[in-house]
Amino acid sequence: MSKLMAVMASLLAIIIGLNGFFYWQQGQDLDDAMSRVEALSGQVTSLESVASSFGGEIAAISGSISSMQRDILVLESGVANLGMVSEAPVNVVPLVAPSVVRIEVATPADRTPGTGIIITQSGYVLTNEHVIEGNTSVTVTLVSGVSYLASVISENAEIDLAILKLNSERNDFPRAIFAKYEDITVGQKILALGYPYSDDLGGELSAADGIVSSLKLTRGYEYIQTDAEINLGYGGGPLVNMQGEVIGLTTWTFPAGEGLKFAIPANRLQSYIEGAIGVIA
Repeated sequence: MSKLMAVMASLLAIIIGLNGFFYWQQGQDLDDAMSRVEALSGQVTSLESVASSFGGEIAAISGSISSMQRDILVLESGVANLGMVSEAPVNVVPLVAPSVVRIEVATPADRTPGTGIIITQSGYVLTNEHVIEGNTSVTVTLVSGVSYLASVISENAEIDLAILKLNSERNDFPRAIFAKYEDITVGQKILALGYPYSDDLGGELSAADGIVSSLKLTRGYEYIQTDAEINLGYGGGPLVNMQGEVIGLTTWTFPAGEGLKFAIPANRLQSYIEGAIGVIA
């Protein structure tokens, strides 16, 4: 009996010891788990702080973007307004006028003076053939009032174009700028410039506004039809767009019929110039 009690006491001691060990081990595991939880909590707090910092920076960036968008809108509005100002005829004429010249011939003495445009800084001038027909030398007057003698170096009666060369050593004449043919559109606003013939007008440059009425194929060539008021003396003068670029050169009109005035388009002008004096800058 005493042996049985001793065995049972030993088993009880072993069981109590094992339970104690298990409780201690669980306590250690719990402590480790709590340490890990605390570490993770610290990392989470740190991440929240970083996220909060990023949030502030993102908000600042968003504010900057909004400000930039407002600035862009203001600039776009300003550019649009500048475009409207530049397209006003009163602003276009001064851009073109220095390159538009008055042409007078010696024979016949009663021939109406015409108009032309300077096409190179060295003093080449483009005009209609009918303006200088029968003459080898003419007088060309700039909008400033300064006059030069000029020699006829090329003429083509079929297409009604001629090129003159001012007798001058100057290399800084104001020249016209040509528009791209593909940019010419029916309905676009244009100006016609020229020197209307009248002893009472004092030879001053005039301008008339209108539109491109159509692009017509007639007499074997394409022409720009316009409703701009083209008067006697405008022959050889330019049609220009609202950027001051030459889209055509006035050539002929129907005697009867409103809006039936025609100009040679820019692509044909450039082709003729290249064939006569080479490519211009």
